[in-house]
This record gives sequence, C-alpha cells and structure tokens, in this order.
Amino acid sequence: MQGEDKLAGMLYDRRPKPAFNQRMIMVRFSPSSLLSTVAALFLAAVVGIVLAVSNERVTGLDWQVDENTVTVSGQVAEAAELKNAHVMTVASSNVYFNITPDDLIPEPDVLPKFAMVQEFMARQQRLADVLKAPVLTLILANGDELNVPLRNRHLSDLPIDFWLQIIAGFLGLMITAGVWSYKPQLLSARIFLISGVGFALLCSTLAYYSTRELAISELAFRIAHAGNRLGMVLLTYGGSALLWHYPSQLGKFPFGRVTFVVALLAWTNETMQWIDTPFHSYFDLFFICTTLSFVNGMLQWRRSKDQPLERAALRWLLLSFLISFSLIWLLYVLPIVLTSALQLDLVVASYIVLCVFLGIAVGISRYRIFDLERWWLAVWLWFLSGMLVFIVDIALITLLDIGVLSSLTLTILIVGWLYFPLRQRVLRRFMGRQSQPLKELLPNILSFMLTPHTREKAEEFWQSLLDQAIRPIQQEIDKQPSEQFAIEDDGMVLRAPSIDGQYSLELAGCDGGRRLFSHSDISVLQQCYDLIRFGEHQYMLREDATNRERERIMRDLHDDVGAKLLTLIHRVPDPYADMARSALTTLRETIFSLGNDNDRPLDEFMASLREECIDRCEAANCELHWQVPATGNCKVTAHVQINLSRVIRECMTNSLKHSQPKNIWITMSLTDAFEIDMHLEHDGPAVPVQNWQANNGMLNMFRRMNELAGTITFDDREGQGVDINLRFPVPL
Repeated sequence: MQGEDKLAGMLYDRRPKPAFNQRMIMVRFSPSSLLSTVAALFLAAVVGIVLAVSNERVTGLDWQVDENTVTVSGQVAEAAELKNAHVMTVASSNVYFNITPDDLIPEPDVLPKFAMVQEFMARQQRLADVLKAPVLTLILANGDELNVPLRNRHLSDLPIDFWLQIIAGFLGLMITAGVWSYKPQLLSARIFLISGVGFALLCSTLAYYSTRELAISELAFRIAHAGNRLGMVLLTYGGSALLWHYPSQLGKFPFGRVTFVVALLAWTNETMQWIDTPFHSYFDLFFICTTLSFVNGMLQWRRSKDQPLERAALRWLLLSFLISFSLIWLLYVLPIVLTSALQLDLVVASYIVLCVFLGIAVGISRYRIFDLERWWLAVWLWFLSGMLVFIVDIALITLLDIGVLSSLTLTILIVGWLYFPLRQRVLRRFMGRQSQPLKELLPNILSFMLTPHTREKAEEFWQSLLDQAIRPIQQEIDKQPSEQFAIEDDGMVLRAPSIDGQYSLELAGCDGGRRLFSHSDISVLQQCYDLIRFGEHQYMLREDATNRERERIMRDLHDDVGAKLLTLIHRVPDPYADMARSALTTLRETIFSLGNDNDRPLDEFMASLREECIDRCEAANCELHWQVPATGNCKVTAHVQINLSRVIRECMTNSLKHSQPKNIWITMSLTDAFEIDMHLEHDGPAVPVQNWQANNGMLNMFRRMNELAGTITFDDREGQGVDINLRFPVPL
C-alpha cells in the first residue's frame, strides 16, 4: 500500500520541474570538454566524408575545362602521356555519354533555375553509371579511343582544395564553439554557434562534391548539396540574427525565431525544388539575409551612440561582416548572378567568409565581444595547437604512408617550427600591446628610487610611469582617494591610487584606445606601485636617519665649537677677536645650511644680503646701486642662501679690495626658464680678466656656483671695470 501511494504521488505531482537550459550544460561539462566534443563530432563527420569519397570511381587523370571543351592530361597505361587532349565521349559496356563542360562545374549553385539543377543531377547519375565499369573508354576529338582503368578513389588522390575546405570549416566551427562553451547562457553566443555550424557544414559538403574527378551518384550529390544549402542558410541567418541581438536586442519582435522559420522554409523549397525565385533560386535568400545583417548593424550603430564600449565592440563586428560579405558579394555572388559562371575559386571564397570568424576572435581579445576576456584567444589557440598536432600526425600517416614514429617526429617539427612561431606573432599582433613587463620598467624605477627626490617628484614619476606602461589616452587626477587598482566602465577606465593615497588617478583608453584594460595590466602596475611605495618608505627612513645625524652634528658644533669661539671673542685682543668673530659667523651659517626647515623667501633673503652689501660699501666710501625686483612666492633653500651669499661676499671683497670703486651696481632678474640672473659691476680700475691668477677665492666661487647647477662669468669693460654674471636655477 505504501508503494502504491508513493507511485501515485509521483504520477500526480504537479510541482513545476526545473526547466532545462544552457546553463545546466556548464554544470556537467567544462568548456574544454565541450570543445573536445565538438571537435570529435566534426572529425567524425570528416571521416564519414572521406569514406564516401573512397566510393567514388576515378581514372587518376587530370580533367579540365578549356573554354567550351573538356580536356584530359596524364599517363594512360596503353598510350603515350596525354596533354590537354580534347575528350568528346566516355563509354563503358556499350553505354556512351557525351561529356560537356557543364558536367564538371564544381558548384551547381551557379545554375539559376531548379530545372537546370535537376538536369545537371540527372547527367551526374548517368555519368556515375558509366564509371561503374572496370574500364572507361575515352573517345577523343580526333577519333582516337583510349581505354583507361577505373578504380576507387584513394585518400592520396584528394586535392589540396579538399583539405583547405575542411580546415576552413573546422576553424570557423571551433571559434564559434569556443565562444559558446564559455558563454552558453548568452543568446548571441548560441546564434554565433549556429552560424559556425552552418559554415562547417557548408565547407565540408563543398569539399566533398566540388573536388570530385568526374561524377558522384545523384543521391549522394543531392544529399551533399542539400547539406551545403542548409549550411549557407544557417550561416546567413546567424549573421542577421546576431546583429539583431548583439550588443543589445533591438526590439521585442521575435526576429530570430521568425527569420529562422523563414530561412528553413526557403531551404525546404531549395531542397524540394518547388518554386524558382525571381532572380536566382539559390542566392536571393543570401541577398535578403545579408541585407538584413547590414540593416541590423546600422540600427545597432545608431543605438550605441552614447555607449562607447558597445560601439567599440560593434565597430569591430561590423567591419568583420562588412568587409567579408562585401567581397563575397562582389567577387563571388554577383558574377554568378550576372553570368551563371563561377569567377572566384571556392577555396578563396570560403576563406573570405572565414575572415568573419577570425575577425570576431580578434575582436574578443581587444574589445571583449560576448563579454569574454582577452585570455580567450590564447586558450582557444592552445586548444587548436593540440588539435593541430593530432591532425598533422594523422595526415602524415595517411598521405605519406610513413611509420608512426617518423610521423610523430615530422609533426613535432612542423608544428614547432611553423605553427607556434606564427601563433606567437598572431597573439602579439592581434591581442593588442600588453602593458610593458616589469623587467622593462624596473630600471627606471630603481634609478628613481636611488635618486634624492621629494614626495611631489615621486607623484610625478608615478604618473609618468603609468603613461609609459599602458599609454592611456587620458590621465586625470580625481580628488576621491583609492586604496587599490580598479577597472571601471567595462574596461574603458582604470583607477589607480596615488603614492601618498590622498587622491586617485583616472586613466582612460588603454594602449591609445586600441584595447580595454585587463587584470594583467593591474598585475604589472600593482608590482610597480608596491616597489615605489617600498622605495619611498626606505627613502624616508634614510632621510629620517640623516636628519637625526645632522641635528646631532649641529648641536655639537653649536654647543662646543660655538661656545669656544665666543669665549675667544671676549678674551683675545681685537685682531684675533675679529678673526674669531668671522669664524663664528661662518660656523653659524654652516649650521644654518645644515637645517632642512630653513627655506626662506627670496625677497627676504635678498633684503638681508642688500643690508650686508650696504654696510660694506659704506665702510669703503662706495655707493651701492641695488636693482632687485620682487619675486613673489619664490623661496630658496639654505643651501642656495649660503652658496649665493658667499659668492656675492667674495665678489664684493675683490671689488672693494683691488679696484676701490666709487660705485657698485648689483641687478637681478628672474628669467622665463625659472633661473636667477645676477650682474655685478663697478667703476674702479681692474686688471684684465686674461691676466688674473686663479686663487682659492676664485676656485671656491666656481665650486659654489657648480653646486647650484649654475655658472659665473667675468667680462672686461675695456679698462673700465669688470662685469660679473651669475646664473643658476631656482625652484618656484
């Protein structure tokens, strides 16, 4: 009874069951498992195609269409080598078939009407029946008859075009599957996968029947052609539906469902060959779908005008579609519609379409299309590398008929020497310039850390390092502080902390706007930031220790040497007292210069210097002419004060002692280059400069000006004195 109640409960349980969705796939399967499954299914399909190809009957000769004739070249067992021999008829078992150039067209889509395609398929069946015999008789235009043995097609008979088509389809499928495997819940990713499946179906079926030697059975041809048309429908539908839904859905209208139903109805009409369309039965649908794609793209463009991130991704997406499909229209579709003849090689056409998928893959690494990070391209290429090793290995074993060990060796050489270098160039070229690695930035950081600097200089260096590392379009200071790096506006903006943590830096447009900010950028910048902060901390510790030692020396000089000099001043006679007094003044100036907090306004310093010069001129019966303008908020350090005052003092001493002038002029100006320009001149007699002999006073003046990163020059005034010019930079 209890078991019956349990069964009844199960039968009548009306609670809603969880709906199956794409997200459930990711719970059970990882992206790599999904990619491997898709790759395995495609390879299984390729194996099926190869098995179907092996049933094709071939002669092993080279059949070509030369204008309006069919020619054949190659070695026939019972005759000399044929070279472009004109073939009129092929026969076997008393069945004759007049072969025409139309029988060798690689793609029946060039025929505009269904009746023409039906006739083509019927002729393919009759020609395939002729090829069932063991020997094929070729009747040439000159009346000669040649018997050619027939055999099943070998894998080595397949032309390179066959494999190129397979590779194109595989790449397109794996790109779309790679996007879908990481974003299965995203509708646009699912639509993108549909277009990739369509492209793979188109290329693989095209590889089967477009590379046939003469003919395949009508049933096999119709199945392959229907698959090819289904692939074209899915590809073009995917393009138009993708641009309806990405970056954002254009409206509530169920565009994807409606167009999918219409596309399937059109494909059914093509397969059953019911009703011809007005212009071209096989390309009218392609024209409609591509037109819808461009219209949807323009609508998305207008809609994203105020959304720079979406517009950047959309620009890349539209360029990929526009360039590829425009080339297909101009070089492939339009000539077929106008002339009913194939003007563009099918392999070239397939690879032009493949550029849509390759362009989107590159766009993912640059603009995070489908919300995927830049690592996606690297992951996808690594997966492709593994698949490439497998494919090359199998191809070498099959085509060259070599041993397993030799095949593996050649595979490693081919993939290692050719593919991997090419892969690295693709990553460097299309993933955008990464932020500079730490090893390239480290020399600049170490050089700055070992150079004395202020906190302001550290902030300036940090800002310049950010410009060097990631080359943003714009860098602005935000008063809002930030303790860590952060990516904002979906990768368009990176916020970085300042060195002192009092504000933040807002950087927009990574690498000149060519890519979005990524976590790898943050990793590099965080290491640089930590190094600079560590260097700043160590620098402050050194400065603190230096200041403490400086203060100890200042105290010792003041308390010990200063006290002794002061005692001498009061105990020794005047000549020696004056010397002690001068030494005490020099000592006080030295102690003053050792202080870190002795910056002084330039105007105040120049005023005290003027008072000293006036006193000395009055004692020497000389008049001082002082022309020094106000300099505003300009300040000078104790180091500048001591060196400049001693240079001026030495110049005054030499002028008053050796020339005994009546007037001395001192002028000063502040140049646009933030340099102090001072001139001293007098009207007393002077020895020409070239006759001067360097002494300690002169050498000390040059040394002090050199410490100020300045210059001192002496110019004769034709026996009327000497002009002394001082110039040195000063911080504002």
